[in-house]
Amino acid sequence: MLNRTNKVTDANKLIAVADASFLIGISLCEQWDTLKVLVETLIIADKVWEEVVKRGEGRPGETL
Repeated sequence: MLNRTNKVTDANKLIAVADASFLIGISLCEQWDTLKVLVETLIIADKVWEEVVKRGEGRPGETL
């Protein structure tokens, strides 16, 4: 949650929307555990899921 100064006050309640580049980057850095600490809900559009997981076979992010 952001307060009036746009600072995070409760990271456990953050909602994030992920695009393909973000998911691939998190996979390359192997930072899924860090993401779990920072974000309560991660929204991934169906088309992004298809791009990264289905069409990205053998590439970073395919095992989301």
